[in-house]
Amino acid sequence: MQFENPQELPTDDSLQDDMLYGINRFEPWYTDIVNFMVTGYVPPGGKKRKLIQDSRSHIWDETYLFRVRFNGLLQRCVAAKEGIKII
Repeated sequence: MQFENPQELPTDDSLQDDMLYGINRFEPWYTDIVNFMVTGYVPPGGKKRKLIQDSRSHIWDETYLFRVRFNGLLQRCVAAKEGIKII
């Protein structure tokens, strides 16, 4: 759609209360583990000791996080939404 003179278009910059929406962020459960393994970042209120312990049993391979099981097998970690699709 093209307009010949866009300055003359009426704009309504008001925002009514019923138009406000919340933003939901869906992060995988393993986000804190990956951030700690890659950058050493501990989130506010996070437990550094638990992140260190969890990172020992995980392997970060650029785009995937794997958990090393007790028998030496690797298990790929996926988000809950992706897990439901897999099942």
